[in-house]
Amino acid sequence: RTSSSSKRRGPSRGSKPLPDGKKKKVGVNLWGQPIRGVNSYSTTVGTLTRNHIPINYMKFTNVPDEFIHIVKTELELIFDFRRVANFNILRRINDAWKRHKSRLNKKYIKGKDPAKVKVTPPSFVPKEVWVEFVDMCNSDAFQAQSKKNTENCNKVKAPCTTGRTSMAVVRHNLAVERNVPDEDVSRADVFIKAHTKEKVQENMNLYPNSNKIGHDDVLAKTLGKDKKGHMMAMGIDITPSFVANAICIVEENEDLKATNNELKTMLLKPCVVVMYSLHYFWPLL
Repeated sequence: RTSSSSKRRGPSRGSKPLPDGKKKKVGVNLWGQPIRGVNSYSTTVGTLTRNHIPINYMKFTNVPDEFIHIVKTELELIFDFRRVANFNILRRINDAWKRHKSRLNKKYIKGKDPAKVKVTPPSFVPKEVWVEFVDMCNSDAFQAQSKKNTENCNKVKAPCTTGRTSMAVVRHNLAVERNVPDEDVSRADVFIKAHTKEKVQENMNLYPNSNKIGHDDVLAKTLGKDKKGHMMAMGIDITPSFVANAICIVEENEDLKATNNELKTMLLKPCVVVMYSLHYFWPLL
């Protein structure tokens, strides 16, 4: 008999809708990345992706939009994620789909006889889809890509150690600890928290004026220029131009807020004078 402590739990079933039509809110940062209520949201994305997106497609770009639409529609029944950037939603679905395929390949297909594997598909995968998936995993193109991915993983000098916690959440937690806005936490701070890289810390002390997020900040000085369309320690799909535009919008909003406060002060001053005059002169009238 197997003890309960040695049993592995099955796949998550995700979150259920709240009563009375209420939804769980997903908080975001300046760049539309989820930073609050993330675990439940991410788990449900993974569950819906496994349930609705077939695995017999080579790339995510080949997946028909109708399947992605089903995932997003069911997600909307449970979560209020209106402020989450659409590119972030799609990337999260993409990552969940890739992880699901990778687990199936490692558990059922890799190193085994394809003919035997095709006979007994997992209970949650239709037979025809499973046969196509097994053929795909044994194709020359798939094997070549798998080999390339393994080589790239072996080249990583400082692997991320945060598990399922995203860079956006790491940044937010640091911001909460320091009582500052998320955008004031530098990429180098996030990278050190996620990777523990001593050289970055040295350069932070050496270049104290380069801690602000940008293409030439401490992290760029230490690890080299970011690849096109990507910024290290910023989370999925965040680019230098996106960060620059977002920061400009924040600065403009701060200027507008300051102007509004000045106008409010100017409008309130006459009211204060009138109220003071009435209070002072009323007994004399």
